[in-house]
Amino acid sequence: MLRVVEVNGYKIEPNANLEGADLGDADLSNVNLSYANLNDSELSNANLSNSNLEGANFISANCMDTNFEGANLQGANLGCANLEGAILTNSNLANASLYQTKFVGAWLVAANLNNSDLKEADLEGAYLSNVDFIDADLTGVRLRHADLTGANLANADLTGANLTRAILKNANFANAVLTGANLEDADLTGANLVDAKIDGAYLINAIFAGTTMPDGTVHD
Repeated sequence: MLRVVEVNGYKIEPNANLEGADLGDADLSNVNLSYANLNDSELSNANLSNSNLEGANFISANCMDTNFEGANLQGANLGCANLEGAILTNSNLANASLYQTKFVGAWLVAANLNNSDLKEADLEGAYLSNVDFIDADLTGVRLRHADLTGANLANADLTGANLTRAILKNANFANAVLTGANLEDADLTGANLVDAKIDGAYLINAIFAGTTMPDGTVHD
């Protein structure tokens, strides 16, 4: 059940105008902030777990180490926001705008990012196992050292993505676009690359043990 609360004099409700608000360290779990304006707000270390944030705007917000576990962020705009170290396990970010969003070291295990816009986002060292990225736009994304074990990237566009040393074990790249992507030292053990476009990809020292290649053959 979603809560109705007031924090630091700010009324927490759908469509609330909280631009520039200081909500750092606040307990906002199980609240309804759907379609609220949180642009440029301070939310570091806040607890927004299991909250309804559908369609909310977080442009350039500081969400460092914020807890979004189980939150509904469908269609939200977090462009240029800082989510370094944030927890987004089991969150719903489908159709979200995440252009140049910073997710360094963030936890997004089992999150839904289907059809999201992650162009030029920074997910270096992020934990992305079992994440759904179906039809997502990941052009120019930074995924160095990220863990995408079991992630589903079917039909995703990773043109020019940096996946250096990424863990991609058992990930699904069926029909994905990896044109010009950097996969140096990436671990693709057991991954599915059927019908993926890998022309121009940098594959030096990548591990392909048991990987199903674009032509359907299984790599030794």
